[in-house]
Amino acid sequence: MDLTKLKKGSLNLIKKGIHLSQPILAIKDLMKSTRNENEWQSNLSDQVDTMPCLFDSSFGLKIMNGELANNQLIKLMDYSIQNFNNTSYIIPNKVECLSDGKKTKHHNEQQQQQQQQEQQHNLITKFQLNEKMRSKIQKEMNKEKPTFFDIGKQIENHVVTKQNLTEKLDLTPIRELCEWSRNWKVYVRVVHKTNIIRYKNGKGSLMKLLLMDKDRAEIKFVLFQNELEKFGNLLEIGNTYIISGATIKEPNRRYSQKLGERYEMCSNSSTIIQCYEGELLPKYNLSLVKLQEIKNGKVQNFVDVVGVVTTFEPLATIKNSQGLAFQKINFTLVDQSKCTILATFWGNQAIAIASKIKTDSIVALKNVRVKEWRSVKTINSTYETVPYLDPDFKEAQDLRQWWETIGKHQSTSIISDTPTLNQKPKFDDQYLRSAKKLSLIEIRNRNIGSEKTETFVVGAIMRFPNPSQKIWYQACPSSNCNKKVINIKNKYFCTKCNRNYQKFQYRYLFNVTLKDPSDQISVTVFDKIAERMLKKTASELVELDQIQNSQYTDTVRSKLEDDWGYFAIRATTVVYKTKKQNKFILEGYLMENNHISFSHQLINDIKKLMKN
Repeated sequence: MDLTKLKKGSLNLIKKGIHLSQPILAIKDLMKSTRNENEWQSNLSDQVDTMPCLFDSSFGLKIMNGELANNQLIKLMDYSIQNFNNTSYIIPNKVECLSDGKKTKHHNEQQQQQQQQEQQHNLITKFQLNEKMRSKIQKEMNKEKPTFFDIGKQIENHVVTKQNLTEKLDLTPIRELCEWSRNWKVYVRVVHKTNIIRYKNGKGSLMKLLLMDKDRAEIKFVLFQNELEKFGNLLEIGNTYIISGATIKEPNRRYSQKLGERYEMCSNSSTIIQCYEGELLPKYNLSLVKLQEIKNGKVQNFVDVVGVVTTFEPLATIKNSQGLAFQKINFTLVDQSKCTILATFWGNQAIAIASKIKTDSIVALKNVRVKEWRSVKTINSTYETVPYLDPDFKEAQDLRQWWETIGKHQSTSIISDTPTLNQKPKFDDQYLRSAKKLSLIEIRNRNIGSEKTETFVVGAIMRFPNPSQKIWYQACPSSNCNKKVINIKNKYFCTKCNRNYQKFQYRYLFNVTLKDPSDQISVTVFDKIAERMLKKTASELVELDQIQNSQYTDTVRSKLEDDWGYFAIRATTVVYKTKKQNKFILEGYLMENNHISFSHQLINDIKKLMKN
């Protein structure tokens, strides 16, 4: 690292509130953020001073690939300063790397390896072993993967080999563990481990692992703060261990996502974990279901699936309602049931799978959550999801053979009739005329939208809100945000983006009343539908309204008032003042000005009902 490039004194000026153009700084102490698992925290140094820094998830791929690393020089092309808990942080938006991050990372790893070798040497010296025992332990340490090594204890004055350990083993099957189990040992394979999960108060962390024994029985293992520091980096997915001394208890259902778990293991100060290679343990424990079963609603919550990747999107960065950035990737799976389903991975799991997934590859997913939105079912990753890319079990091999001989050569319409990537229901004129219609009283009686989000079509008269009510609001000007802004001293603050803007933009938001002979409901109309309905953007309507002293909006309303039409409505449930209530949102509409044609359509609908 060429320290002569550093701009000394830069951070002192930045701390005083002076915005510097493209300062050059060095990355120090790069690690996962304790504030948000999708962020990385570090200290930026100018060789004189340091200042904390937060990299959001848009930099995640560069950090994972080693393009950004400790001791690397960067130029801040664009950045901002934000305060969290009375501490000022540099938030980089765009950086230029002035040194090769991968070389820097390699140099860091060499230094770390050298330190580990020194620690091993000091450990041998510390115990003052005789020459014979020292050579034995040194041989064990130099192996790439020792047969047995006690991670939880210091090295004793003897070496336990695989042979004499096997004779003394008294292993307990996972299925026999309970709260009253004592002096037990389990021999398990690590199937999955999560990233470090930080407590919201910032005062602790934990990691969750999924363990499996020779009978394919599974149990969750939770490593808490002290044991996490001791064991966290030493436990690897796919390796086998003997574990004892942990606490067996019933899982906390508040934090346990998968139902049916009887017990879980929690680490404590007496926990011992030993690397051990005994008899071979199985790699997989999957209860596979066909995608057709998910589509037909026969399975819910968590499932295991295997499929062929037909399409996938590049890694994308999005923001949630709190303004926090995180990453996602979408891909489509198909299996022998000739159904496709959209799979979505989030956060670090999306980053990890993005560089490995490809078209025509076989993917098995363990513990994915089934979700339904607008009557379309998808599967989503959680922190307990385990992906297997191109696995070698029998079902995956059969699927590969089917895909290469039959499935790949079939047309997409035959393989699946479910929506693919980014495909949403099309509420065009043909759909609105042909779709089955519901009466408003039927919607109320069936309480549609109370249990899950549903979309339906009604024929009704539309009425606009009272002329005294505004149909627009002042919104955040950011393209990815529609939040209402707060006017503070002629600056407009967005709580979602957490920043001030010099100006805002107008967006539509209002309710209309839909009425048919049986009942009436209030429906919310958002910006895109309202623009199509009023044939003006909100900004244009406000400007014309100001010129004509509020008469223009009344004229537009009167043209649409009391017209009959078809309306596509999405029904969902929201919580307002601790009470659940149904909410109806307009997704599409068709105003029928040709009343003769509309009457013929109604007569045809009546005839269909009479036949049924």
